[in-house]
Amino acid sequence: MALASPPEPIVIADYGASEGRNSLAPMRAAIGALRKRVGPERPISVIHTDLPQNDFAALFQTVISDPDSYLNGDAAAFASAVGRSFYQQILPPRSVTLGANESGCRGECCPVRITVPLGRAA
Repeated sequence: MALASPPEPIVIADYGASEGRNSLAPMRAAIGALRKRVGPERPISVIHTDLPQNDFAALFQTVISDPDSYLNGDAAAFASAVGRSFYQQILPPRSVTLGANESGCRGECCPVRITVPLGRAA
């Protein structure tokens, strides 16, 4: 997977984030794999998306205060949200490094395995 050149942030889109609980482990795993490539200081932006009527206050409460949050111990990780259906374009073209959807997983029933290739895409 090719990454934007520094200082451009790495952008992870979390499609269908709901209240964020199912996003914590996959986002932590993705950020951990990316950190091995880019180091601890490169900004990583996680953009949580869901329908406009989603409870975004609960999502941010989870992301900010849950002990398993991907934000814990990572000063260069950032969370934001977009209220829009993922059945339409949510973010600008070519702006997302990695996209994920965890809505099919419930808790620990789904093992999380994220592989970030070391080579650059052609």
